[in-house]
Amino acid sequence: MTVEVVVPDSKTPFNTTLPKGTTSFVVVFKGNKTTGYDWELVPQQPLPNGFKLVNQIYKPDPVQNPPVMGAGGTYRFTFTTSTAPVGKTVEFLFQNKRSWETHPVKKAKVVVSWSA
Repeated sequence: MTVEVVVPDSKTPFNTTLPKGTTSFVVVFKGNKTTGYDWELVPQQPLPNGFKLVNQIYKPDPVQNPPVMGAGGTYRFTFTTSTAPVGKTVEFLFQNKRSWETHPVKKAKVVVSWSA
C-alpha cells in the first residue's frame, strides 16, 4: 500500500503518521518548475537506514483551457522501506532552490511516524 503525504506550504515541520504496514509513501510538494526553482532532498542528508528514494518527478498541473503560461505543478518523491517500521519516526529534509544558487528560498522538514 502506497500512502500520499501532501506537504502544505508552511515554515513549521510537517508531521504525519502512516498506517501500520506501510512500506511505500509519496511526499508531495506544490511548485512551479518554470521559475527555475526545484524541490529536492537536502543533498548532504543521508536517508535513514532501510529507506530508499525510488522515484522523483515533477508533474505539471492538468492543462487548462485556455492554457496558462507558467502554470505550476507538483513534485513527487516516492520512498520505500524494506520493512514496515512499526512505532518508528524518521525525518526527511527538503529544500526549494535554483540549481545555480547556493541558498534555498524554502526548506521543509517532513517527520514521518508509523502507528504501532
